[in-house]
Amino acid sequence: MVLQRDTLSELSTSSQPEASYIFTHKTVFSELLQKVPCTYCTNCTLVIKHHSMGYSTKMELLCESCHESYGSVFSSFQEEAKNSHDINSKLVSAFLSIGRGHAALETFSSVLNMPTMDRKHLPNACTTYP
Repeated sequence: MVLQRDTLSELSTSSQPEASYIFTHKTVFSELLQKVPCTYCTNCTLVIKHHSMGYSTKMELLCESCHESYGSVFSSFQEEAKNSHDINSKLVSAFLSIGRGHAALETFSSVLNMPTMDRKHLPNACTTYP
């Protein structure tokens, strides 16, 4: 069966729930902010600084000119009971449910040029699998 472009767009919008997570390249944020002025110095030098914690990222909005911080957020919710982030648990669970483990998770991360999760944190990230 050959799907045409219109058919593909219908399939992706009609039956699929809205995604909770998206993959986004870091440069997209820079492009989005390049014309947004800082409310303190009015320069258009807002950037997002990143710090990874497994597959979750702490993102802080800063002005490179005046160094004003607009605050920070994580790209994933923290699960207090497990001291882990939701995305870490979900990715570990996904790889384990398809019969793959840490090596496959490392390969996945490497292909996407993402930091990987240390093997010793694998059991902490998912309580579904021991």
